[in-house]
Amino acid sequence: MSIALYRTFRRTLKVAPFTGRIMRYDWTDLPNPLSAQWMAYSMMLDEFARELANVINAFTNNVHHLKAWSDVIGPLSNKKKIEATHEFIDTLATNALNLPYALKGRFGFAAAHLCHQANMLKEPDTWIDDLPLD
Repeated sequence: MSIALYRTFRRTLKVAPFTGRIMRYDWTDLPNPLSAQWMAYSMMLDEFARELANVINAFTNNVHHLKAWSDVIGPLSNKKKIEATHEFIDTLATNALNLPYALKGRFGFAAAHLCHQANMLKEPDTWIDDLPLD
């Protein structure tokens, strides 16, 4: 049953309308040229932007896959639904449910570190390095 059901899922996924939106990776827009003192900020921004886009895209893809699984298991008996859920869906659903919380944490981390870098450069005379270690 597992291989046949997974094949059905892949066929369903292939024709399922994609209703989500993929996050772009190049959404930052810093001045060019940028002063060398802003290099750390620029590198952090690029890295954090890619990481946030990856999490958003993973969530979007997980939701798309869950919708396809929903269509696949809909006509199955309850016993077969439970088997399919255990075999294929539980891990995917758990990951999809946890990604918004992970995104919130990563966004907060990125904002704190980017603000820390910006404050260091904008207020060098009064700036205090008080950002706790990760």
